[in-house]
Amino acid sequence: MADRIAVRWGFVVSACLILAGCGREREIVPLPEAPGPASKVALSPLELKDVEAFDRLDRRILASGGPAELVKVYDDLARVAGNDPRVLVRGALAALAADPKEQGPLVVEGVLTRLATEAPGNADAAWLALRMARLRLAPGGTPLKATSDSGADALRTLATNATAFAAANPAWKGPFGAGAADATRTAADADAAVVAWEAAKAAAPATDAATTPAAEGGARGPAN
Repeated sequence: MADRIAVRWGFVVSACLILAGCGREREIVPLPEAPGPASKVALSPLELKDVEAFDRLDRRILASGGPAELVKVYDDLARVAGNDPRVLVRGALAALAADPKEQGPLVVEGVLTRLATEAPGNADAAWLALRMARLRLAPGGTPLKATSDSGADALRTLATNATAFAAANPAWKGPFGAGAADATRTAADADAAVVAWEAAKAAAPATDAATTPAAEGGARGPAN
């Protein structure tokens, strides 16, 4: 991608969007024609040359139209800068915010599959993968918690990946101030959830043993 992407906007033009399944790219239907000369829309340039500029774009669109409008903006950007990982990752994050349960995760998986080939080792993509993994384990930003051995294994994997991310990208700057410290906290939260799960498992047999004799004694009645 060129050093600068200029975005001219006033009203956000509604684009038709098809969110494809996992592993497939999104298909973009061409935008309708721009407003004619009679429309009075104040336009101003916005240069997307660093993470702070992307943050400003996101805040501006979110304040006026919400996540769904932000998805449309990134679909427009993907048509002129579709090889830029940051554009794809930001678009996927917008899709995840707009629909965290169904279409958003499909877009995320499609972007991650594409970037695994086109930009292996990209830090923004690795961060997106961590966000998606955490969301699957704790929807809606709830605390991480294991409820099964398989869930504990998934938490261990999350902790390992988050620790590796923080070690490999100590100076990384992500969306809205995200950084290596956030990955470290995610790893710590995942480790704590695993410890809590293991402690609960260890305590369960002792609890059963303590209650069984009393229950049996109650069934037999008092001794003569």
